Amino acid sequence: MDPLQIDMNTRVRLDCFGIAALVVFVLMSSTYLLRPIMESDFFWHLKTGEWIWQNKSLPSYDPFNYTSSHSPSARGLFILQGYWLVQLFYNACSSLSEVWGVLLVRLTFLSGLFWLFCAAFRKSKVNPFLSLGLLLGFLIFFLENYALERPQVVTFLGVGFLLILYRHVRDELGSFSFVWVIVLPACLMAVWANSHAGVVVGQGIVSIVIFVETVFFLAVRDSSRYKRLLVFSLSAIIGSLLSPSSLSFDLLLELLRNNDNSLHLNNMEYFSVYKWLFVYKQYKLLLVLLMFFASVFFTVSAFRKRNYAEICVFLVVWFYAFKHVRYVPIALVVSLLFVSWNYYHSLLVKRLSYFVILCAFGAFCMWSFNDLDNYKSFRTHGLISTDYFPVDAVRFLDENKLYGRVFNPINWGGYLIWKLYPHSKFFVDSRYLDSDLIAQNKRIYGLERSQEGKLLWVDLMDRDRVNIALLPLYDDRGGPLLLRQSFERSREWDAVYRDNLSVVFVRSERL
Repeated sequence: MDPLQIDMNTRVRLDCFGIAALVVFVLMSSTYLLRPIMESDFFWHLKTGEWIWQNKSLPSYDPFNYTSSHSPSARGLFILQGYWLVQLFYNACSSLSEVWGVLLVRLTFLSGLFWLFCAAFRKSKVNPFLSLGLLLGFLIFFLENYALERPQVVTFLGVGFLLILYRHVRDELGSFSFVWVIVLPACLMAVWANSHAGVVVGQGIVSIVIFVETVFFLAVRDSSRYKRLLVFSLSAIIGSLLSPSSLSFDLLLELLRNNDNSLHLNNMEYFSVYKWLFVYKQYKLLLVLLMFFASVFFTVSAFRKRNYAEICVFLVVWFYAFKHVRYVPIALVVSLLFVSWNYYHSLLVKRLSYFVILCAFGAFCMWSFNDLDNYKSFRTHGLISTDYFPVDAVRFLDENKLYGRVFNPINWGGYLIWKLYPHSKFFVDSRYLDSDLIAQNKRIYGLERSQEGKLLWVDLMDRDRVNIALLPLYDDRGGPLLLRQSFERSREWDAVYRDNLSVVFVRSERL
């Protein structure tokens, strides 16, 4: 066949891929971007960004909760200061149109992920069906399980851009000067380090890369290649340390002590793929396994191309992903890039491509159908669901200027911080700044008593001079909340507001 004709056919396929990819992007955007905000963490990130902008400094203590110490632990200080850059971005988007700025946040992160993969697939001329199947599969799993407005998306993007930058430095140095070998990785890692603690994943990837490249250098003695990769790695590590909240030795010790504590026992992100799939029947993991095995298919090609560092990163990341599903999106980012870099044409690959796109399209039809209720909720309530957050109760408190110290459940803390601070301060939120407080909170909801026989919640309200309590009507199992019933029986507290989700109590005599 005429080479010109082959090139023409390739361009037509790439153009078709571009059009199909755009259709996928529009479909995914319309399906997922208008979902109600379900992450309470987003709200305290948003408020922290506002606090940083107004005070022109990073918080050295928690300004939002009355229970927080003015001398936070190493872990607490890291949580207070470790996300400041992305929090300022949240605040900038929100300042355009309050909570509707979340659409801009979501669209920015989703566009970044989308462009990352499409550019890699297009450059490597990957089969359009395989490209669309992998892209669709990744977006379905990610958007079904991870909110786009969480800072962890910075880590998912950071992993992809770090690996792309590594390959440019290794294979395409002529595309930018040697100075950029120093500047680009340092800037990337510095932005990452000031946005999310997942920069440690980037540090791990850089460590794997330089170890493998050192072994490769000892074998082939390519000093020019090794020199620029060494500079790249050192620059990346230095950039990752350019943060006011860099991981300290004290923080590492505290994290190790808390690694298996009760904060993680019921967190599904720390469960294994096996537990998700066979114990909790989360069959969406089948889509993840499909993309894993599709990626493994190209390891032979990676060996032939001597992409040893990429193979090691691929295997290490998937080891941790199978152990804790929280690393699955990172593993999928690595996998999609791995496929694009090691793709080759064959009849077997062509058949694999058909199988992947059929499975991904079937998954999209299945899970997008479940979003019909989300559309109804969006039309009625906007981006904040009154079925999940105490929207009406908070409006009642604000309109009646019922401010002060508020006792609240953990999962509503972030929303209360966003809506009522600085007029009010709160008991606890999902930052888990104090593990002892979390344990105390569990005892309070269990209606445990002190040694003197008094209910712990009664002692707590008196000790902290709390005047307001905002409680859900029901517990996690759908039964009446015992603590709420205990408040109702108390003569010192009056129920001044109630709806289908929550109830507000105020002391009979304000302290």
